[in-house]
Amino acid sequence: MPSVLAPLPGESLTSWVHALARDQARSAVQAARQVGLLPPTAAPEPGAGLGHRHRHRIPTLTVHVDDPTAARVTATTGLPPEALRAMTLERYAGTVLDLDRAHWWRGAGRLSEWIDHTAVSVCPPCLATAADRWPLAWLLPWSFLCLDHRVYLVGQCPRCAAPLTPAGVAAGACTGRPSRASNRTKLKPPCCADLTNLPTTPVRSYRTVQLQRALLTAADAPADQRPAARERFGDLWVAACAAMFTADPRDLHGADDPVRDAFATFPDTVRAGTHRKHQPPLIRAALALAADTILSAPDPFDAVVVMAQRNQRPEWSLQLAAAWRPGALRPAAGRGGLRVQKILQAAHPGVVGGRALLIAPGARPETQAERRARQATGEPDT
Repeated sequence: MPSVLAPLPGESLTSWVHALARDQARSAVQAARQVGLLPPTAAPEPGAGLGHRHRHRIPTLTVHVDDPTAARVTATTGLPPEALRAMTLERYAGTVLDLDRAHWWRGAGRLSEWIDHTAVSVCPPCLATAADRWPLAWLLPWSFLCLDHRVYLVGQCPRCAAPLTPAGVAAGACTGRPSRASNRTKLKPPCCADLTNLPTTPVRSYRTVQLQRALLTAADAPADQRPAARERFGDLWVAACAAMFTADPRDLHGADDPVRDAFATFPDTVRAGTHRKHQPPLIRAALALAADTILSAPDPFDAVVVMAQRNQRPEWSLQLAAAWRPGALRPAAGRGGLRVQKILQAAHPGVVGGRALLIAPGARPETQAERRARQATGEPDT
């Protein structure tokens, strides 16, 4: 059994493979084959084994490792299958994510509402001290700061504004490049900004640090606590979607000024058209804080209504209903607990005119069907 570089605690499988490649002066494909993550001679088939869709490219190694692959890695390196799978997103199955091992590839396709495993948010000081090796938790939509260095994570390159990718983190440099204006325009060279020297925003809010620590602890909940953790993340998702449409910087109690400033410039058009996976860490921190405020209230629905009324947006539930169309709320529809069901009901498009059903009395605009029914009875307009 050859001696290989041991994985770090909490490290992602992608990071470990690239670390092996650097340590042995090989390509990532060669390193993956050496430890058994790839078959000895053949490139991975689409959808087989390592969660990679395309042939002849480096697999992402983030979603799942099947039993034959795990057996090869154990025979080659001695790494137990449980430790190997703890380096993939299967680690968070049953808490943050819903992944069915029997249909893991189909489940990986549904991750698009929760997580983008082609992009990663990073802590530059961690990359500098750990030689570009990074933890799996940086892929989670609920990760927004580094507890060790007390800085907010960085999700995009400040030079070219491209999202940071696992391949770029492995190389220690941004791989983004400007898009082509036309098919005849040559691609410009990659940005190549040094990720270890990216500017960072310090974290001074004690509440934000405590919230991040609690979320990461819940994500790694033991088996007997996973049902409660799963419901908690479902509630958090619903509350964050509600906060996306109703909260403003005044609702971010205990937040740092950069988080408030980022949320103040977060326009409604962006809130309605994006999912959490596309939002920078400062915005994720803002939504997590606002969601925590909603869930800490005696009645989460009343807390959302108060936010909306204070922000002078009585049409809040019609806006919140838009979250169903791009699918932002649907991943949490079967996960949230009873405390957030009224928010889901208010957001769900109703059967009357296809409009959202408002539960808050007096806050709902009259639908066309209700107006016709009222006019049929001779009741005057108000």
